[in-house]
Amino acid sequence: MVFKTGNIPWNKDKTGVYDDERLKQMSESRKGHIPWNKGKKVIYSEETKKHLSEIRRGRAPWNKGKEGKKGIFHHTEETKQKMAEAKMGNVPWHAGTKGLRTLSEEGKRKIGEAHKGNHYRLGYKTSEETKHKIGKANKGNTSYWKGKHLPEETKKKISSTRIELGVAVGENNPAWMDGISFLPYCRKFNDKLKERIRNRDGRACQLCNIKENETLLSVHHIHYDKENCEPDLIALCRSCNARVNANRDHYEKLFMNKLIERGLATSTTTIETR
Repeated sequence: MVFKTGNIPWNKDKTGVYDDERLKQMSESRKGHIPWNKGKKVIYSEETKKHLSEIRRGRAPWNKGKEGKKGIFHHTEETKQKMAEAKMGNVPWHAGTKGLRTLSEEGKRKIGEAHKGNHYRLGYKTSEETKHKIGKANKGNTSYWKGKHLPEETKKKISSTRIELGVAVGENNPAWMDGISFLPYCRKFNDKLKERIRNRDGRACQLCNIKENETLLSVHHIHYDKENCEPDLIALCRSCNARVNANRDHYEKLFMNKLIERGLATSTTTIETR
């Protein structure tokens, strides 16, 4: 590949090179032309990738520093109109589907065939330097969902859709355990008891040791027994609370040993929660 590094484009910093009539003629002449690379997968060598990365290093994005509403760059109304007209009449690929966006079996097969052998990130690990850069770039950004909650009506729709589709519920799901998740908790398992367990465990997850922040720790039933009003309990973060639903025997023994070591339980699985 021949690179043109250092070459100055003939029209750099020039404006009004073409009048409106000439631009219209050029646009008309290109209508219907098929790009030479349409349908072709461009594969660059490692040397080319490295070179492209080097020549682009330090270049500022074309919209950097440009601001629109709320300090974020926006297209002009004229550009938005042109983009809308260009897409007018296009039918979304998921149009007509019910509930979640789904693909036909033929569509799934085609996507599977297209991605077969594609191991772009297989075994790839992000370096600590890159992690640091990502963290620095996102520092101060507020999560989109922070402080937001779905309305009850939307929650009910999502729940009914998941039940209808058999997602995460139902006898056909591998995680199904005779519907025990639908059983009610004991009346004594209230906010006061949960707070007592969180304070007892130092407001930290007893599996990953992460400290409680804006989100309250979950209170986990070690023996997965919801009918017992005051079973053996332990504080976990939400992520760990979801994780311990698998390999239950392992976590049951692990947490009971932790409580026994702290003198909070005996081998007869009795806890002093008061």
